[in-house]
Amino acid sequence: MKKRTRVVAALLAGSMVFALTACGSSGGSDSQGEEKQKITVGVLARDEEIINWIADQLSDKYDIEAQVYSETVSVMQAAAEGENELNYVANIPYLESYNESYGSDLIYYKDQVTNSPVYVISQKYENIEDLPDGASVAVANDSSNRKRELNILVEQGLIKLDESAENPTVLDVTSNPKNLNLMEIDARSRVGALPDLDAETMPAMTFYQMDQETIDSCYIIASESNQACADQGGQGFCCLKENEDSQWMEDIWETACSEEFADWLTETYGDARIPTGYWLQSGQLSYKNPVFDVPDIY
Repeated sequence: MKKRTRVVAALLAGSMVFALTACGSSGGSDSQGEEKQKITVGVLARDEEIINWIADQLSDKYDIEAQVYSETVSVMQAAAEGENELNYVANIPYLESYNESYGSDLIYYKDQVTNSPVYVISQKYENIEDLPDGASVAVANDSSNRKRELNILVEQGLIKLDESAENPTVLDVTSNPKNLNLMEIDARSRVGALPDLDAETMPAMTFYQMDQETIDSCYIIASESNQACADQGGQGFCCLKENEDSQWMEDIWETACSEEFADWLTETYGDARIPTGYWLQSGQLSYKNPVFDVPDIY
């Protein structure tokens, strides 16, 4: 599962030179001499390539540029303050939490576009069935990731959780047949902890951003299903509510939900990213048990 083009014009005299100067097509203009709308999209570094692909597809209509930030709050803040027209970073639960904390008016545009499944990885075992009794298994300690990472262990039949727990922790495990030693670790400690663990859960994109030597030393022993990815909320666009009905927002979203985008995403990232936007719009995937209200667009 491991992977990875001048025409030299003759000088024209007098009024012809003036006319060409007035109608000339310099950077940021289309073939009609009209200025293309500039749209800046806030992203983390891992998502810049996606926005660049969309920008290429819409280059005849818009001048789209990815603005890269080092952490999520800055991406959200730039969109909330109108510094960027939109961002590509949020999922619905995180957006709702951000709006509540900062009093912002950002909206999640229509629905998710991509998702990255959760993996269970190990440096010691090639198959999840090989995990021994008492195996040490780590999950994230932050609520936005921990729920999904515990749920993949449920999906694999390793544990059961208290279904009444809205944001479960390892303390909400109600069944643990293999007596797994479950622990919560900070996301920044994931790589360093690997040698001391029998297995660890992590988002696929986090896995593929590790150094190649570490990647080569690991086995992907389980992967979250596409259905679970969709059900637990994926990555999409958010913008100020005032931009919700803009044509450029619709064009960007439709491009990101196209079959062409889905093909490119799969070819580029393999199973580390899935085109949930296209799958949902084409009817190839549906929400089974969504943890948020489905927008009225289907």
